[in-house]
Amino acid sequence: MHTGRLVHEAKLNTKVLSDSDIASGAVDLFCAGENRIVEQGAKIGIHSWCCVNDLTAIELPKDHPAHKDQINYFTLIMGAVNGPAFYFHTLQAAPFDGVHWMSDEDIQKWKVSTQFISK
Repeated sequence: MHTGRLVHEAKLNTKVLSDSDIASGAVDLFCAGENRIVEQGAKIGIHSWCCVNDLTAIELPKDHPAHKDQINYFTLIMGAVNGPAFYFHTLQAAPFDGVHWMSDEDIQKWKVSTQFISK
């Protein structure tokens, strides 16, 4: 999150190419870009995290303090509405030890990309 804040504050652009494969924290970092460019075919994987007192993130109430830093981060980089909504979507998408590969439609729906380049 610290590196993502630096990327965001510097207004740097991020891009994943059609043959890119990013997941987990790499998605968090990618989302920090001022302009987030995704070429069709890129694989973007999201999932939950683990653990607080043997509970995974999705098992914690939304107002649990363990979510605070992530909510603040995603609010900063993706906005007050979409940021927290996307964060909680990542928790529901796959368990901490799995990955959900987002479809092109999901990438656009959740505003992971600000520019989607179709083939």
